[in-house]
Amino acid sequence: MIITYTPQLENPPRDKEVTLGFSIIGEKAGVTKRYLLKSGVNRDVSASDWEKIKEMPLVGELLTLGALQVQEDVEVVTTPAGQVSGGLETMPVKEALSAINGTFDLDLLKEWDYAENRIRIKNAIAKRIKAITEGEG
Repeated sequence: MIITYTPQLENPPRDKEVTLGFSIIGEKAGVTKRYLLKSGVNRDVSASDWEKIKEMPLVGELLTLGALQVQEDVEVVTTPAGQVSGGLETMPVKEALSAINGTFDLDLLKEWDYAENRIRIKNAIAKRIKAITEGEG
């Protein structure tokens, strides 16, 4: 699971660097599993543990506010540069923005930035690169 935590979207907003902690009581006596969700992208939560965490009242509130976002972890298949059938320049703006926000590949983002001419798309790429490199994405 990919869980993105944005504490600035909480009510009231929190600082940029905040960590949420969750404890899951195990099946055996005395066994507790702890999870820390840091600001930005968190990839270390299994689907079964997420099912338990999302039942907590605080998590429901954060999901409603948009401070927590959950995505399934997907396998990325890369295509050699010579075989690419089209980049962002062939996509409508809305679709291109969605593609930018859905990628974690810095090299691909830089390649798109080099090939792209639309200012709005270039700004979105720069924002996404900054979010990934500074831990906010």
